[in-house]
Amino acid sequence: MEYQVAGEDIAPEEITEETGWKTAGARRAGAQRRDDALLDGSLLEGAGLKGHGATPKTRVKLGVIKASRMPPLPREEIKIVMRPQGGLDILKIGAPTVTSAIFAAAGISTEESMEDTVCPNPRQNIVVVSTPRRTNADRYVRMRQLRIREMVYEVNAYEMAPDNTAKGVIRGIPIEDGPQELDR
Repeated sequence: MEYQVAGEDIAPEEITEETGWKTAGARRAGAQRRDDALLDGSLLEGAGLKGHGATPKTRVKLGVIKASRMPPLPREEIKIVMRPQGGLDILKIGAPTVTSAIFAAAGISTEESMEDTVCPNPRQNIVVVSTPRRTNADRYVRMRQLRIREMVYEVNAYEMAPDNTAKGVIRGIPIEDGPQELDR
């Protein structure tokens, strides 16, 4: 391996701790690879954590993290999260039935829903709908109940924050500034 400092070639033997050099990032990079392996489950399947060293609580937590990941949805689209209430189990009912009930409850036709993506997450018992149309998003958010097999289930639906935003509190804003001033 070759090293260069300020445009000058240096031999690897010159880069030692005795001469004052320290390795930066090597430990962090290894830790990051290990964290990635934990999240994708490959370390659990190998000799690492599956049978030895991992507590059942750790395995459950990693399983929830893995199952909770959303498929990659277009960043520019509006995402609506729907949380069914009243005992509606998405896994038992099935994704196609729940999807058609969502479209019916929102009053969205087959043609209008062609660009929408419906992602049920049975582990969390939620449904995420991604749509490029503001009118469809507004209809999904206004939805309050689903009718499935002659049963009516309450639904809480809300719009997710866009990908280019962050949660937080802004301090020190003058009282006279309104929402228009903050959005600038």
